Amino acid sequence: MLLDGYDTAQICQNGHVVTDMAQSLPQCQERFCGKCGEPTLMECPHCRSRIRGRYDVFGFPRMLDYDRPSFCYACGRPYPWTDRALRAAEELIGQDGGLTPGEIGRFSVDLAEVVRDTPQATASASRVKSALGKVAAGTAAAVRDILIDLVSESVRKLIWPGG
Repeated sequence: MLLDGYDTAQICQNGHVVTDMAQSLPQCQERFCGKCGEPTLMECPHCRSRIRGRYDVFGFPRMLDYDRPSFCYACGRPYPWTDRALRAAEELIGQDGGLTPGEIGRFSVDLAEVVRDTPQATASASRVKSALGKVAAGTAAAVRDILIDLVSESVRKLIWPGG
């Protein structure tokens, strides 16, 4: 049992959370994801820092939902699930044929800004929304499904105002 602090999360390379309490409940750990079969991680593959799980305050019940991190708190690099999602969105946009090569390049830069929620995210979100309007509806919907869990609520509202 932890006192105050972060537990360790176990997450597969596709981003499925196995447990947000791998340290305090080791019996919940799985070597491979039960949803997709990918290997699971409990540490950053770049710097080996633990993936932060649920935050515990000793003596208080767990009331907050766990939000899977996109980036490592120790080295700042994207976790594999974040990297895979970004590459998938870029690939879908590239295959669609609705954008010029320059627009595709700009889309990739803007994706990084909106996922990192930088000060540039508002302008980037506007360009992402515009780019999604130029591709097939199916492509735009697939990109939305990929990005919806990676971007902040404010960015979501800018790109997809209706929900």
